[in-house]
Amino acid sequence: MTASWIEAAGYVGTALIAGSFLAGSMLLLRALNVAGSSIFVFYGLATHSNPIVLLNAFICIVNLVQIARLVRKKDRPQEIS
Repeated sequence: MTASWIEAAGYVGTALIAGSFLAGSMLLLRALNVAGSSIFVFYGLATHSNPIVLLNAFICIVNLVQIARLVRKKDRPQEIS
């Protein structure tokens, strides 16, 4: 991969993560954040930056767990009080 593609990937990841904070729902925020952090994992691998890889892999895993919780909570019937 050439340096220009690596840099472009970094900008795409940045845009997705920044855009995730403008999302109207928590599920969309987390989905965009997973996409952005996944791109940053590959960016970190391409630039040989372990801190970027580790942080974004962690962020990606946390967001995937939270997405699973949101989906489970959404599928569960709510109690009537």
